[in-house]
Amino acid sequence: DHRDLHSFPTRRSSDLLNDTATYDQFVKVEPLERGLDTLNVKAWISGRRRDQGGERKNMRIVEVDEIDGRLKINPLAFWTGSQVWEYLRTHKVSNNPLYNAGYKSIGDKMTTKPVAADADERSGRFYQIPEKTECGIHNRPKNWRELAQQRLAATC
Repeated sequence: DHRDLHSFPTRRSSDLLNDTATYDQFVKVEPLERGLDTLNVKAWISGRRRDQGGERKNMRIVEVDEIDGRLKINPLAFWTGSQVWEYLRTHKVSNNPLYNAGYKSIGDKMTTKPVAADADERSGRFYQIPEKTECGIHNRPKNWRELAQQRLAATC
């Protein structure tokens, strides 16, 4: 129930910030899922690219989410980072000012930091957990709702 999930951060904010799985669940996965459910979304678009590596290296342009049956469309799957930036420059598309501050991949305050100009694009993401490459939005477990309720119950 999203009303219980909303109160979670204020009840146990220190636990939330020290447990990335719980953080991902309540700050990213649950709000996205609630929004997609509320709006009855059948397909959504991601900006992920294969050249970002990790779990993204084999993704398809169109994926069917095995949990909810929604389509996830990855129109940039076969683009490179250079192609994206060239497109932005050519078409005068504005970008997030954090890119100019050294953030090559923008996530959230807890799991993102600026990196050197010559660093890998995603090296500033999940820097505290080297084996982690996704926040949970794109690779949540099938039983994510059950896990969320268990995590919530454990914190009360």
